[in-house]
Amino acid sequence: MVMDINSTKEQLDNLKIEGAEAFNQFKGVAGKYRSLLPDDLEVAFFSVIRKFCMFVATVAILVVIMSLLVSVIDYMSSADEGISEPEISYVKYKDELQGKYEQKYQQQQTGLSVTEKKEKQLAIDGEKLEFEKEFDEYYHEIELNLNEYAKIVGDDPVARHPVRNDLLQIAIHQQSLEAIAELDNFVEDLVDDANNLVKLGKSDVRRPTWVSSIEWFFFERKKQLRLEHERIQQEQHDALQDNANALKKLMMAGSAFIAFMFFVIILVLMRIESNTRVSK
Repeated sequence: MVMDINSTKEQLDNLKIEGAEAFNQFKGVAGKYRSLLPDDLEVAFFSVIRKFCMFVATVAILVVIMSLLVSVIDYMSSADEGISEPEISYVKYKDELQGKYEQKYQQQQTGLSVTEKKEKQLAIDGEKLEFEKEFDEYYHEIELNLNEYAKIVGDDPVARHPVRNDLLQIAIHQQSLEAIAELDNFVEDLVDDANNLVKLGKSDVRRPTWVSSIEWFFFERKKQLRLEHERIQQEQHDALQDNANALKKLMMAGSAFIAFMFFVIILVLMRIESNTRVSK
C-alpha cells in the first residue's frame, strides 16, 4: 500500500516537471514571435511619431533662434555717421579733362537722326493716309446713299453738312472703321425704305431726316456698347464670385478629408489597443 502511494507521488512530480518544461518551451517559442504582436507594432508606430515630432520641434526652435539673432542684429545696427575723408586724386582730374577733350570731337548722339525722324514721320503719315483711303471707300458709298435718300424724301443734301470730318474724327478716335462699316449697312437699309417713307407726311416722326438717323445710329451704338461693357463687368464679377465659392468648397472638402483621416487614425489606434488587450 505504501509503495503505491509513493509511486503515485513520483508520477505527479514527473507530470509537474514535464508541465513546467513544456511551459518554458512555449514561452521561448512565443518570445521569438513577440515582434509580430500588435503591442510591438504600436510601440514602433509611436516611436516613429515621436521621432518625427522631435525633428519638427528641433527645426522650429532653430528657426526661432536664428530669427531672434537676426532681429537683434538688425535692431542694434545703426547708421555710420562718421565722415570719411574725401579721396582727391590728380589722376582722376586728368582723366576727367581728357574725357571732356575727346567729347568735343565726337559726334553728339541726339536719339534719332534727322533722316530717321523723317522716315518715322513718313511711316506715320503713310499709315494715316492708308487709314483715310479705307475710310473714304466707306464714306463714298455712305454719301451716295444719303444723297439718294435726301433726293427721294426731300431732305438736305450731304454737302450742306460737314459729315465727313465728323465721321473721320469718330473713326480716328476709335482707331477702327468698324462703326463706319456698320453705318454703311444702316444707310443702305435707310435708302431701301425711302420710297415707303416718302409717302408719310414731313411732320411724321416715322419719316426721319438722314442727320437724325445718323445721330440715332451712334447713340444706339454707344448705348449697346455701354450695356456690353456692363455685361462683361457683371460676368467678371460672377466669375470671381464663382471662384471664391469654389475655393470655399475646396477648403470644406479638405477639412472633411482631414477629419476623415483623423478618425481613421483613431480607429486604427483603437484596433491596435484592442488586439493588444486580447493578446494579453
